[in-house]
Amino acid sequence: MAASSQWVQSLRTVFQSVTEPHPSIKSPTEVYSIRLFAALMLALAMLIIIFAVLPFLPSYLSPNSEWFSADMMVLGVVGLLIAASQCARRGHVQLMAGIVSGAFLTAVLVFAYPDIGLWELNYINFAILPLMLASMFVPLAYSGLLLLLLTIGAGVLAYVTPDVAFIDIATGSLAFVMLTFALQVVAVLHFRRLAAEKSAQDVETERLKLALDKERELGYIKDHLMATISHEFKTPLAAIYTASEMIENYNDRLPAERRMELLHRIQSQVNGLSDLVSEVALMRRMQGGTFPLERQMHNLRAFCEELVRDYETFNAPDHDYTLNYTLSDDEVCVDMRLLRPIVGNLLSNAVKYSRGGSPIRLEMSRVDHWLLVTVEDQGVGIKLTDQTRIFEPFFRGENAPLATGTGLGLKIVQDCVALYGGEINFTSQEGIGTRFAVRLPLSAA
Repeated sequence: MAASSQWVQSLRTVFQSVTEPHPSIKSPTEVYSIRLFAALMLALAMLIIIFAVLPFLPSYLSPNSEWFSADMMVLGVVGLLIAASQCARRGHVQLMAGIVSGAFLTAVLVFAYPDIGLWELNYINFAILPLMLASMFVPLAYSGLLLLLLTIGAGVLAYVTPDVAFIDIATGSLAFVMLTFALQVVAVLHFRRLAAEKSAQDVETERLKLALDKERELGYIKDHLMATISHEFKTPLAAIYTASEMIENYNDRLPAERRMELLHRIQSQVNGLSDLVSEVALMRRMQGGTFPLERQMHNLRAFCEELVRDYETFNAPDHDYTLNYTLSDDEVCVDMRLLRPIVGNLLSNAVKYSRGGSPIRLEMSRVDHWLLVTVEDQGVGIKLTDQTRIFEPFFRGENAPLATGTGLGLKIVQDCVALYGGEINFTSQEGIGTRFAVRLPLSAA
């Protein structure tokens, strides 16, 4: 049993070595066609050797043997089939199939000519099967052309051989070849139609599967969004209620600084709630597919300065902010509806995941027709295992419990950048910091 298994394994290894496509060919369909064509051509060559060469080998090797042109033709057939199988391994399947089918079509017509002699019935069989098999790998129009040439060839033979009755040609080996080949063309046509229908069904099934997956994802997002919003609303509302209650009950006993602190807390929490509602509305519009770009002239320097000033004054005053604005013009044609959440969310994340007093850098520059936005911090960084998932909605990394949030910020940034036709990338190292870089295409006003 072991010896038999080893023999089968050896045959499989040999088969793979003589039918293996060139390493540059990656398409599964091409690989399958190459292996099938090479295997069929080699199998035909082996059959011809077994049935047309080996039985007569002793007589060929005898001192008085004589080689006829027919014998040379058989060896030529074997050589052609082997050469076609090996050339096809480099991806030229249709070319080699065309050469083989054309050569054997010529052989069929030549050996069907009555004056050829006794080779007609003996050697025409060597041309029938290769012609049909090779024609399965060429375009159907080419196979139809071969069938047309066969038909014309039969008519020409009937005309140039008046001593041979047309009925003999019509019912002879050439007619058999024509009928078989015609059936093969019809079979190939039917097979390709079935393959096309199956391919269309596969495409439709994949489309429905994608639509179902998207529907499930939207359902998951909606459920998770409602749960997240309800959770995220509780903390700021509680802070607002507590601060307003203290002002109401102890206003006359609170120092002016304490009252201003409570008012700033209320304003900060209201701004946070407003940002959350804006994020949800923006995400809903982007998912609905109704968000055309609307570029207008805006003062980007003033926008960046105001954003940084808000963080320095209200949101996170305990950080060291640096703004590096290097555009030659303050007025730039941009879609602020997309740019604002991009910069705002990146800056918000840098603040959330950085220690108090650590530096945060915002850069805005221009290279050719691209607006470059960079936000860099020296915070906790993103764990290597989390970096492939940070743009997933609601995903929170292992260090996310250090800060509050919905888990939608980076997803919104990615979607806004995609709608803008830009690019986003980042570099991060745990415990050292993170740098996000965004490229957005600019256009004239």
